[in-house]
Amino acid sequence: REAGPARVLERSRNRLGRGFLGQLSRCVKCTGLWVAVAFTPFVGAEGTDQIVVWLALAAVTALVDEVAASVRPLPFYDPPHRRA
Repeated sequence: REAGPARVLERSRNRLGRGFLGQLSRCVKCTGLWVAVAFTPFVGAEGTDQIVVWLALAAVTALVDEVAASVRPLPFYDPPHRRA
């Protein structure tokens, strides 16, 4: 959904194509699930607690995505002193 600065994210998704990695990069919740794996060891949990931490981190990503999708963007405001 997001193009990113200078459309970097959009171009990288297009380069990945329609294969597994391409589909993974287009789904925020899927990407969040796998990115959470990388951050799980830094939380400090051990054993089976790591699974709970992994899923909790992925859930935060999903929650943020849902909230961001439901928020209406603010209208653009062009102050009078900046108009040409």
